[in-house]
Amino acid sequence: MRILDWQINANVRDAITALGFIPGFVSADDPRPAWEQFDERYIRGWDAMLPGKWRLGVDNYLFYPGDLPMAPLAHAYLRDELILVYPHAFVCIVQKNGDFSIARLG
Repeated sequence: MRILDWQINANVRDAITALGFIPGFVSADDPRPAWEQFDERYIRGWDAMLPGKWRLGVDNYLFYPGDLPMAPLAHAYLRDELILVYPHAFVCIVQKNGDFSIARLG
């Protein structure tokens, strides 16, 4: 299983804490999209949050009404997908066309 090349975007300790086991749930050798890999390998599966209220900024900050914006702590690419990890184990998978899906893996 080939682990993705994760890049740290913030304080290393915060990023490592947020990443936890997440890098082990997705492999560059697996031809499936990221959400399918997370769905199989994470104990609770990929339970995407309801779309509509979440917004992803141009700088990859994650916005939810009433909450402070969250900066990505780490990211990796799986082919054409961008996987972003935020505080509290929020994970966002961004497609090449800008569509995205968010789940909490923690």
